[in-house]
Amino acid sequence: MSPQQNQRMNVMTRWLQSLTKFGGLLVLIGTTSLVFGQTPPANAGNDDVRNIFLKGRESYEAPPASEPVPNLAPASMPKSTTPTRKRSMTFEPNAEIVKRESKKDEPANTRKTSSTTPAPPPPSRIQLPLPNQNLALGYTLFKRETDGQWMRVDPSQTFREGDSVRFTLETSVPGYLYVLLRKADDGTATLLFPNPQLAKGNNYLEAHRLQEMPASQSTAEQWFTIEGGAGAETLLFVVSRKPLPMIPAREMLVAYCQDEPTECTKLKPFIWNWLVARQNRPTLTMTNPAYGQKLLPDEVTSIKHGARLKLKAPLPAVMTMLANKSSDPDEDLIVTKVTLTHK
Repeated sequence: MSPQQNQRMNVMTRWLQSLTKFGGLLVLIGTTSLVFGQTPPANAGNDDVRNIFLKGRESYEAPPASEPVPNLAPASMPKSTTPTRKRSMTFEPNAEIVKRESKKDEPANTRKTSSTTPAPPPPSRIQLPLPNQNLALGYTLFKRETDGQWMRVDPSQTFREGDSVRFTLETSVPGYLYVLLRKADDGTATLLFPNPQLAKGNNYLEAHRLQEMPASQSTAEQWFTIEGGAGAETLLFVVSRKPLPMIPAREMLVAYCQDEPTECTKLKPFIWNWLVARQNRPTLTMTNPAYGQKLLPDEVTSIKHGARLKLKAPLPAVMTMLANKSSDPDEDLIVTKVTLTHK
């Protein structure tokens, strides 16, 4: 056995051990959350949900005027002349999701005063997280118009064959993103993101930076294209403060797909069921139905350059926040389910 094969075997062994341990606790955890969960009043907490996003955006310092916005998430601006690759519910997430580390100022007593020594550069964008920030996830669904522009649409509408749609996601805190797809015709569940071919399976997502789903690559925009007859596809958007042990990512996912390329993105039924059970936890949901509005310049900048959203940028169309912060860090995740119906 070569050193590379031995390394992949060790990575896969560690992941399978964590998956087995997690599966043994699934029934107990799932039952407990369904029995003791309480649903808050339907009209409760709308202002709280809105403020989670507005105050979160406000809690980040803007970079100096002379500092260019770092290109963390390259994507193409929506143009009518942009070539389009149509895919049937195929997901290619952004290949450049990069965790940003804040830089601290150098202590005054350690700075050099020599005239020949340049002053240290100013710190780049500094993250100022709010204490005890609640976990929230917002999404907006866009439909591609005939002129190539993105138009906000209602996710509950019925789509037609040939319609092309895509999502933008915004989170209130940094975390780890997972996207799963289940088709109604065969009931199989597939892991769409993280993807071993994108950023080496990295699925870390910064707060208040728009993530497009599916992500554009090179100069071509990527879209979910509705194909086939009447039916429905269900998407799960999952954001967790910690990596989920039962879903491989990064080097574990890469190693798994090298050894089992046809099996590595297929989900075990208990994983889908566990995530659906988490979706039933008490949450507060608010809608911002600005349907018919096109993608705005601030949103394009966030998608194209990885810039944090400004206060004036539109809020997500659907925003969901955990009603109660979990005392168990392994349970501190939010699951949003979206069903696209077509005829």
